[in-house]
Amino acid sequence: MTPTPDTIAVDLLLDELADLGISVRVAGGDLCLQPKDRLTPSLRARLRAYKPLVLRAVRLAGLTQDQRYAWDERVAICVVDGGLSEAEAEAVAWREVADADRRVQGEV
Repeated sequence: MTPTPDTIAVDLLLDELADLGISVRVAGGDLCLQPKDRLTPSLRARLRAYKPLVLRAVRLAGLTQDQRYAWDERVAICVVDGGLSEAEAEAVAWREVADADRRVQGEV
């Protein structure tokens, strides 16, 4: 994905949170931030405004190199060959990477 002003803003926001010692993780479709008492009203507003992109960035950062390669490849295939939008393709890629991870761990 080519950086856009929004993705750059999200990167800066995540850097700012890290500088403040605020950890960010994803649980389901929710952002979990600790410690919450360090969140200013401005940070909260920016997190709300960019939540989908923050979720995406945190999820991508948690992938291994092999998972990220598989994710990128699946997105490209779904867009080019499947004619899906990038958002639809990313949803498919997340499911497939998660399914592959469960298979490796013996959960499926």
